Amino acid sequence: MNEISGIGLAIVIVLLIPFLWSALIWALRYGIYSLSPADHPEDQTEKLFLLLVIAPAVMGACFYAGAVLFPDKIAILQIPFAPAGDQTPLAVSAHFQLASAKASWTPPIFLAVIMIYVVGVSAWFARFCRTQIQLNRIVTAAKKPLHSLGCDVLITNSQVSPFIDMTGRIILPRVLINQLSPAQLDLIIQHERAHLERGDARYFLLLAVIDILFWFNPFIRLQTSKCRLACEIACDMAVTAKAPESRKSYAMTLLCVLEIIAGAGRIDAPAFFSLRRKGEFRMRVIEIMRPSEAKGRRPKRLVMAVIAVLAAPVAAVQLAYADASASKAPAFSALIVQGKITSSYGMQTSPFTGERQLHVGVDIKAPLDTPVKAPAAGHVMQTRTDPGGYGKVMEVAHADGFITRYVHLNSFVAEEGDKVAAGQIIAKVGSTGRSTGPHLHVEVIKDGEHIDPASVLILPRQD
Repeated sequence: MNEISGIGLAIVIVLLIPFLWSALIWALRYGIYSLSPADHPEDQTEKLFLLLVIAPAVMGACFYAGAVLFPDKIAILQIPFAPAGDQTPLAVSAHFQLASAKASWTPPIFLAVIMIYVVGVSAWFARFCRTQIQLNRIVTAAKKPLHSLGCDVLITNSQVSPFIDMTGRIILPRVLINQLSPAQLDLIIQHERAHLERGDARYFLLLAVIDILFWFNPFIRLQTSKCRLACEIACDMAVTAKAPESRKSYAMTLLCVLEIIAGAGRIDAPAFFSLRRKGEFRMRVIEIMRPSEAKGRRPKRLVMAVIAVLAAPVAAVQLAYADASASKAPAFSALIVQGKITSSYGMQTSPFTGERQLHVGVDIKAPLDTPVKAPAAGHVMQTRTDPGGYGKVMEVAHADGFITRYVHLNSFVAEEGDKVAAGQIIAKVGSTGRSTGPHLHVEVIKDGEHIDPASVLILPRQD
């Protein structure tokens, strides 16, 4: 069996499954339940949907990190996603094999995917940094107005949309001050102060980080865009709620800002009064003039219920793949048997022939029926009785092509096909086969070749 590499499993857990999940959420939201993408977003609903679309990625990252850091703590799931005997690289089934004598492999496409992802993140992060530098320059050059607009307002000569910085100051372009009436300027400032009260500067920064990390996922980026629009509409509603009679004036102010700024782009990080697309301006104006009924703004409970039902199997699949990834890094953390080493790996004198020959394992002297424990998680590949010199033999497969072999056993505790954890009792010390007395002969095989057990296993001291 060829095993999918840890890189491939990370891609499946953290990238592929969350991508499919986010696509499913959008299909449920705008397809099955006939909800138009043009529906006016509501702030809390959009935040909830954002949480839903990124949750699998966060869970996948946690599962994978847990599997790598604590491989023995992740229980192997018995999920019959594939028929018995199916050992394809991505199959997760009750017969999933943790390891084999063959080396795990990393297809070049997985490395290419990782490289593309890193390049994409770097490009989006560079764009974000350029934006921050531009903002810092604008804020640094901004000055307090000659006439009082508030102690938290600064004026810039740059032709940008009004925004707030991370320190809680409102930045207004001078062109708006020159062309708008004091009443219109007051509406703009009220909108930005609504952002300040909500803490939207940090919220928009979080959305920018999400865009960077999920640059490849259009569904998540569509959702962050929805969240920004919902945030702007919520601030619009905060302004008009104080003075409902100002709805028409406020809508006209939005249109004036759009005309004056004339396409000055919206920068990603902070909250801005304007938005990039004219369609979003139009949606805000419509919402100001004809606010949606409350019942239409509640979270779509049916969609949420369906998503919640589907979330459990998605998390289970991620955990199953994470468990598979745990098998890529075996942790030989348990002492195999209590006793004393009487013969090490290497050239030794045979007690039967008196000749020097290669001893491919380590002999550990121990009383009859002393428990033998698995040094790491794995599964019992084989139990047999060798008519030759080995007597009763057990072989346990571990991750990354490791196999441990236990010889001269008196009895088997685990059975062939059983999954075992580190420290679990799997057999009892014996003196079967060609043996001079009760002891355990243990071998370690890596990718079909014997290696010194002392190089990877925790063994008792030398006699």
